[in-house]
Amino acid sequence: ETRFLANISHELRTPLTSILGLGELLLDGDLDPQQRAFAETMHRSGQRLLAIINQFLDLSRIEAGFIDLEALPFDLSSLLEQLAAEFAPLASQKELVFTVERSQNVPSTLMGDGLRVAQILQNLLGNAIKFTKQGHVQLRVSLHDTKSERALHFVVKDSGVGFPVDKRANLFKPFGQADESVTREYGGTGLGLAICKQLAELMGGEISAESHAGEGSAFTFVLPITPAP
Repeated sequence: ETRFLANISHELRTPLTSILGLGELLLDGDLDPQQRAFAETMHRSGQRLLAIINQFLDLSRIEAGFIDLEALPFDLSSLLEQLAAEFAPLASQKELVFTVERSQNVPSTLMGDGLRVAQILQNLLGNAIKFTKQGHVQLRVSLHDTKSERALHFVVKDSGVGFPVDKRANLFKPFGQADESVTREYGGTGLGLAICKQLAELMGGEISAESHAGEGSAFTFVLPITPAP
Protein backbone atom coordinates (compact mmCIF):
# COMPACT_ATOMS: atom_id res chain seq x y z
CA GLU A 1 0.00 0.00 0.00
CA THR A 2 2.79 2.44 0.90
CA ARG A 3 4.68 1.72 -2.33
CA PHE A 4 1.43 2.12 -4.33
CA LEU A 5 0.77 5.52 -2.74
CA ALA A 6 4.30 6.65 -3.49
CA ASN A 7 4.14 5.50 -7.12
CA ILE A 8 0.70 6.89 -7.91
CA SER A 9 1.49 10.19 -6.19
CA HIS A 10 4.66 10.55 -8.26
CA GLU A 11 2.83 9.74 -11.49
CA LEU A 12 0.15 12.33 -10.68
CA ARG A 13 2.61 15.04 -9.73
CA THR A 14 4.53 14.97 -13.02
CA PRO A 15 1.64 15.97 -15.35
CA LEU A 16 0.20 18.30 -12.72
CA THR A 17 3.45 20.25 -12.62
CA SER A 18 3.15 20.75 -16.37
CA ILE A 19 -0.46 21.91 -16.02
CA LEU A 20 0.57 24.46 -13.38
CA GLY A 21 3.36 25.71 -15.62
CA LEU A 22 0.93 26.21 -18.49
CA GLY A 23 -1.45 28.00 -16.12
CA GLU A 24 1.31 30.43 -15.15
CA LEU A 25 2.02 31.10 -18.82
CA LEU A 26 -1.67 31.85 -19.37
CA LEU A 27 -1.72 34.26 -16.42
CA ASP A 28 1.27 36.10 -17.89
CA GLY A 29 -0.65 36.62 -21.12
CA ASP A 30 -3.22 39.17 -22.25
CA LEU A 31 -6.51 37.84 -20.86
CA ASP A 32 -9.88 39.47 -20.47
CA PRO A 33 -11.30 39.58 -16.92
CA GLN A 34 -13.38 36.41 -17.28
CA GLN A 35 -10.51 34.44 -18.81
CA ARG A 36 -8.18 35.61 -16.03
CA ALA A 37 -10.67 34.55 -13.37
CA PHE A 38 -10.92 31.10 -14.95
CA ALA A 39 -7.12 30.78 -15.20
CA GLU A 40 -6.61 31.89 -11.59
CA THR A 41 -9.19 29.39 -10.34
CA MET A 42 -7.52 26.63 -12.34
CA HIS A 43 -4.09 27.54 -10.97
CA ARG A 44 -5.26 27.73 -7.34
CA SER A 45 -7.00 24.38 -7.65
CA GLY A 46 -3.89 22.85 -9.17
CA GLN A 47 -1.75 24.20 -6.33
CA ARG A 48 -4.09 22.70 -3.75
CA LEU A 49 -4.03 19.35 -5.54
CA LEU A 50 -0.23 19.44 -5.73
CA ALA A 51 -0.04 20.14 -1.99
CA ILE A 52 -2.25 17.09 -1.31
CA ILE A 53 -0.12 14.90 -3.57
CA ASN A 54 3.06 16.09 -1.83
CA GLN A 55 1.51 15.14 1.52
CA PHE A 56 0.79 11.64 0.24
CA LEU A 57 4.37 11.36 -0.97
CA ASP A 58 5.78 12.55 2.34
CA LEU A 59 3.62 10.17 4.35
CA SER A 60 4.45 7.19 2.17
CA ARG A 61 8.19 7.95 2.32
CA ILE A 62 8.13 8.30 6.09
CA GLU A 63 6.20 5.07 6.58
CA ALA A 64 8.57 3.25 4.22
CA GLY A 65 11.63 4.62 6.03
CA PHE A 66 12.85 6.55 2.98
CA ILE A 67 13.17 9.95 4.69
CA ASP A 68 16.77 11.03 5.29
CA LEU A 69 17.07 13.96 7.67
CA GLU A 70 19.94 16.40 7.26
CA ALA A 71 22.28 17.37 10.08
CA LEU A 72 23.51 20.74 8.84
CA PRO A 73 23.77 24.21 10.38
CA PHE A 74 20.68 26.32 9.77
CA ASP A 75 19.81 29.87 10.72
CA LEU A 76 16.80 29.88 13.03
CA SER A 77 16.52 33.67 12.85
CA SER A 78 16.17 33.57 9.06
CA LEU A 79 13.68 30.70 9.30
CA LEU A 80 11.46 32.69 11.68
CA GLU A 81 11.70 35.79 9.47
CA GLN A 82 10.64 33.74 6.45
CA LEU A 83 7.68 32.30 8.35
CA ALA A 84 6.63 35.80 9.43
CA ALA A 85 6.86 37.05 5.84
CA GLU A 86 4.82 34.07 4.59
CA PHE A 87 2.02 34.04 7.16
CA ALA A 88 1.60 37.68 8.22
CA PRO A 89 -0.19 38.60 4.94
CA LEU A 90 -2.51 35.58 5.26
CA ALA A 91 -3.40 36.59 8.82
CA SER A 92 -3.88 40.20 7.75
CA GLN A 93 -6.40 39.13 5.11
CA LYS A 94 -8.54 37.72 7.95
CA GLU A 95 -7.81 40.72 10.21
CA LEU A 96 -5.98 38.49 12.71
CA VAL A 97 -3.18 39.69 14.97
CA PHE A 98 -0.10 37.64 14.02
CA THR A 99 3.07 37.66 16.15
CA VAL A 100 6.34 35.76 16.33
CA GLU A 101 8.17 35.86 19.67
CA ARG A 102 11.61 34.42 20.37
CA SER A 103 13.25 34.28 23.79
CA GLN A 104 16.62 36.01 23.99
CA ASN A 105 18.48 32.84 25.02
CA VAL A 106 17.41 30.89 21.92
CA PRO A 107 20.49 30.23 19.71
CA SER A 108 20.51 31.80 16.26
CA THR A 109 22.21 28.88 14.50
CA LEU A 110 21.40 25.21 15.08
CA MET A 111 22.33 21.82 13.73
CA GLY A 112 19.56 19.83 12.10
CA ASP A 113 17.19 19.72 9.15
CA GLY A 114 15.99 23.29 8.80
CA LEU A 115 13.67 22.47 5.90
CA ARG A 116 11.79 19.85 7.94
CA VAL A 117 11.58 22.17 10.96
CA ALA A 118 10.11 24.81 8.66
CA GLN A 119 7.69 22.26 7.19
CA ILE A 120 6.31 21.43 10.64
CA LEU A 121 5.91 25.08 11.61
CA GLN A 122 4.32 25.96 8.26
CA ASN A 123 1.71 23.27 8.80
CA LEU A 124 0.95 24.38 12.37
CA LEU A 125 0.73 28.06 11.42
CA GLY A 126 -1.34 27.32 8.32
CA ASN A 127 -3.82 25.34 10.40
CA ALA A 128 -3.96 28.03 13.07
CA ILE A 129 -4.81 30.74 10.56
CA LYS A 130 -7.27 28.51 8.70
CA PHE A 131 -9.22 27.61 11.85
CA THR A 132 -9.21 31.12 13.37
CA LYS A 133 -11.91 33.54 12.28
CA GLN A 134 -11.04 36.37 14.66
CA GLY A 135 -8.47 37.19 17.30
CA HIS A 136 -4.84 36.13 17.13
CA VAL A 137 -2.27 33.58 15.99
CA GLN A 138 1.06 33.49 17.77
CA LEU A 139 4.33 31.58 17.38
CA ARG A 140 6.54 31.53 20.49
CA VAL A 141 10.02 30.00 20.59
CA SER A 142 11.78 29.36 23.89
CA LEU A 143 14.75 27.36 25.15
CA HIS A 144 14.21 24.76 27.89
CA ASP A 145 17.56 23.78 29.37
CA THR A 146 17.57 21.07 32.05
CA LYS A 147 20.07 18.50 33.28
CA SER A 148 18.54 15.83 31.07
CA GLU A 149 17.50 17.81 28.00
CA ARG A 150 18.23 20.91 25.97
CA ALA A 151 15.32 21.60 23.67
CA LEU A 152 13.48 24.31 21.82
CA HIS A 153 9.75 24.64 22.43
CA PHE A 154 7.82 26.05 19.48
CA VAL A 155 4.28 26.93 20.57
CA VAL A 156 1.65 27.90 17.99
CA LYS A 157 -1.33 29.38 19.81
CA ASP A 158 -4.56 30.67 18.33
CA SER A 159 -8.01 31.90 19.31
CA GLY A 160 -9.75 29.67 16.80
CA VAL A 161 -12.44 27.01 16.88
CA GLY A 162 -10.46 24.58 19.04
CA PHE A 163 -11.46 20.96 19.50
CA PRO A 164 -12.99 18.82 22.26
CA VAL A 165 -10.59 17.07 24.63
CA ASP A 166 -11.92 13.64 23.65
CA LYS A 167 -10.97 14.26 20.00
CA ARG A 168 -7.30 14.97 20.75
CA ALA A 169 -6.14 11.41 20.05
CA ASN A 170 -7.40 11.59 16.45
CA LEU A 171 -5.53 14.76 15.51
CA PHE A 172 -2.20 13.13 14.72
CA LYS A 173 -3.54 10.06 12.94
CA PRO A 174 -3.51 9.93 9.11
CA PHE A 175 -6.80 11.29 7.74
CA GLY A 176 -7.81 12.20 11.29
CA GLN A 177 -9.85 15.29 12.03
CA ALA A 178 -11.29 16.48 15.29
CA ASP A 179 -14.68 16.45 13.60
CA GLU A 180 -15.92 15.51 10.12
CA SER A 181 -17.61 18.90 9.88
CA VAL A 182 -14.12 20.46 9.95
CA THR A 183 -13.33 18.85 6.61
CA ARG A 184 -16.58 20.12 5.11
CA GLU A 185 -16.13 23.70 6.32
CA TYR A 186 -12.36 24.20 6.16
CA GLY A 187 -11.07 21.53 3.77
CA GLY A 188 -7.85 19.55 4.15
CA THR A 189 -6.87 15.90 4.09
CA GLY A 190 -6.05 15.31 7.74
CA LEU A 191 -2.52 14.27 6.71
CA GLY A 192 -0.60 17.38 7.75
CA LEU A 193 -0.49 16.78 11.50
CA ALA A 194 0.26 13.08 11.03
CA ILE A 195 3.28 14.03 8.91
CA CYS A 196 4.37 16.63 11.46
CA LYS A 197 4.20 14.13 14.30
CA GLN A 198 6.27 11.55 12.45
CA LEU A 199 8.85 14.11 11.34
CA ALA A 200 9.15 15.46 14.88
CA GLU A 201 9.70 11.96 16.25
CA LEU A 202 12.32 11.23 13.58
CA MET A 203 14.18 14.31 14.86
CA GLY A 204 13.95 13.03 18.44
CA GLY A 205 11.19 15.46 19.35
CA GLU A 206 7.45 15.42 19.84
CA ILE A 207 4.26 17.36 19.16
CA SER A 208 1.33 17.78 21.52
CA ALA A 209 -1.88 19.79 21.52
CA GLU A 210 -4.05 21.47 24.13
CA SER A 211 -7.49 22.86 23.40
CA HIS A 212 -11.13 23.14 24.31
CA ALA A 213 -13.93 23.53 21.79
CA GLY A 214 -14.47 27.19 20.97
CA GLU A 215 -11.51 28.36 23.06
CA GLY A 216 -8.58 28.16 20.66
CA SER A 217 -5.69 25.73 20.51
CA ALA A 218 -2.01 25.51 21.40
CA PHE A 219 0.29 23.11 19.55
CA THR A 220 3.75 22.53 21.05
CA PHE A 221 6.63 21.19 18.98
CA VAL A 222 9.58 20.14 21.17
CA LEU A 223 12.90 19.83 19.33
CA PRO A 224 16.08 18.61 21.06
CA ILE A 225 18.90 20.83 19.85
CA THR A 226 22.60 20.80 19.18
CA PRO A 227 24.06 24.29 18.69
CA ALA A 228 26.00 24.65 15.46
CA PRO A 229 29.78 24.72 15.91
